[in-house]
Amino acid sequence: MKTTSQRGQRGTQIVELAIVMPLLIFMALVVSEGAAFVRVHQVLNNAARESARLSVLPENHGSAAIPYLQDTATCYMVRNGVIPPAGQVPSGCPVAATTPTCNTYSVAINQSLIVPTPSGINMTASKVQVTCGYGLKYLPRLPWFGVQNVVTLGGSVVFRNFYGLDPSGGG
Repeated sequence: MKTTSQRGQRGTQIVELAIVMPLLIFMALVVSEGAAFVRVHQVLNNAARESARLSVLPENHGSAAIPYLQDTATCYMVRNGVIPPAGQVPSGCPVAATTPTCNTYSVAINQSLIVPTPSGINMTASKVQVTCGYGLKYLPRLPWFGVQNVVTLGGSVVFRNFYGLDPSGGG
């Protein structure tokens, strides 16, 4: 025999599920979007680091090496699933036909950055900046959330050059 309190509880699980389910789905979208966002940012940092590592070597100094260093950063990104816009993938780094991850993309290399050393002597350094206009996938589709479609992500690395001191720094 059922009591009146049990009869009043019929269907409450369905109502609770209907209330909680949108919140759970929203949280899952935020977590997946955040994970993809962090992954792309890490790949950009690693691409900048890889290009800067090669930029400090004496054989890669000068303006003739800049395209090679830019291609190195781009190919690192492509190998790790971050695809620049069409036409910006070097021919030496093939990519399967996929949707680009970045709406805009650039690699800037400065091999003449002056950095001080603890001993007071200025050295040259190489700075590599990789930027990507990352298109968010899920959150912009929620109009009430107010998120931009494209977020600019970037990685920047500075390594000291192995090929000389700045003559104006006394070294």
